[in-house]
Amino acid sequence: MKFLEQKTYTTGLIKGSGLIDETLSLIELWEPEIDGRKLANLTIERNAVSKATARRTKDIVSEFSHRYLVNGCKPALYLKALLQSGVPLNQIKQLLAVYTSRVHPILYDFIVSVYWDRVRNNHEYIENSDARRFLDQAFLNGNIESRWSDEVIKKISTRLLTCLRDFNFIASDTTQKRQIVSISILPFTTLFLAHEIHFSGFSDNSILESSDWALFGISDRGEVISELRKASGDRVFILQDSGDLLRISWKYSSMEELLNAFTRREL
Repeated sequence: MKFLEQKTYTTGLIKGSGLIDETLSLIELWEPEIDGRKLANLTIERNAVSKATARRTKDIVSEFSHRYLVNGCKPALYLKALLQSGVPLNQIKQLLAVYTSRVHPILYDFIVSVYWDRVRNNHEYIENSDARRFLDQAFLNGNIESRWSDEVIKKISTRLLTCLRDFNFIASDTTQKRQIVSISILPFTTLFLAHEIHFSGFSDNSILESSDWALFGISDRGEVISELRKASGDRVFILQDSGDLLRISWKYSSMEELLNAFTRREL
């Protein structure tokens, strides 16, 4: 089992797994001037998360804020624009998986180190016991600072598999043995991530070094370039790859222009 680097895992996923329906409701309710506290109060007032107690609603909003109201709330801004323009949910889910994994290294490492190991070794299923072994190894590796109780381990193991289900990495069933779904990165996701990195001020070469690609089983420089070419052709950007250096000629000058292109179905 390969761990990418030393990271400290938390129990934050206990507050929620993929939270797909809840995220859609909160994105619809959220506006740029609304912070996490105001959003929680507004959500309770409007009962925007149905059948949730006030305490549970606050936990959900706290987790939503942790994932999407960061970096100047850009994730929430981007998702709101995409949802309002009618981008299909299966495309949105890949971005939700990325943003959730960025703030929960435990999920990122589980996908990269366990899920993709099963895929590459032609396993048909991933099991709750795989998640438990992952957590045991994480403690031995120092990713978990003090051993969690059996109850917490059980909850986190379940949450890890539920996240995979919510983000379409495994089938939607209720057994402890979940069928692995064949998943690959969508051209939409490739274009979005490449532009997000570019407009965050990083070099073109940095796009190849992003850890996000590994969530979709893309493990080396050549595979990233292949996905970029497949997603773009020459419509969105033009790649010049010398082997050591990547240069990209960009068509759009901002994320807003890219989002508008998705809205107009140009991409």
